[in-house]
Amino acid sequence: NGHTLPQTCRSLIKVIRLVRDCVNCLQIINDDIIVVGCKDGSVKFFDFEFRVIGWVDKLADEVISISFPLSAEQKLSNQIETFVLPSMLLCTKNSSIFWVNSKKSLQTQQDVSDGEGRIVKFDTEAIQQCLLSTLIITPACFDIHPKEPKIYIGTYDGKIEIWDYLLDKKCLSTVNVINNKQILVKNCFNHTKHE
Repeated sequence: NGHTLPQTCRSLIKVIRLVRDCVNCLQIINDDIIVVGCKDGSVKFFDFEFRVIGWVDKLADEVISISFPLSAEQKLSNQIETFVLPSMLLCTKNSSIFWVNSKKSLQTQQDVSDGEGRIVKFDTEAIQQCLLSTLIITPACFDIHPKEPKIYIGTYDGKIEIWDYLLDKKCLSTVNVINNKQILVKNCFNHTKHE
């Protein structure tokens, strides 16, 4: 019909299977490390070329959310040779929250070869500690307070619960985020200002 198709940019898209089972959560830390929490109870760390640089397995249950209490000055290496497992909180499907300790991980590190080089694997049984196992709700997401021992848990029905993980108790009654925005902002951070 005399019309020409417009020129388009074409590039090859490669699909890579990173894990054997479902990826439940994915995030990027340090602007150069991809972290995935998996249905099989593992957490894996990849560089941007999808090479495994470290992993943790043998967790208690399916990982549904991960939080890293990294300060601004901490910089993790995305190189296999210098990778150090960061401290992190993991939320599992059975409503437990685990602390994975970076300092203990240095003592339990194992070098595992995948045929292409060294991969860092950590023995989770030695480094994980259950912080909260008394949750009645199933968390949809969660995060850690940057300075206080508090965990903020979001639920599937739009509510937030705040837990003190040192005392293993709820420190704020459940708040419906949709109906009580001002109450949430006022109580969550104890009147301190956070960016």
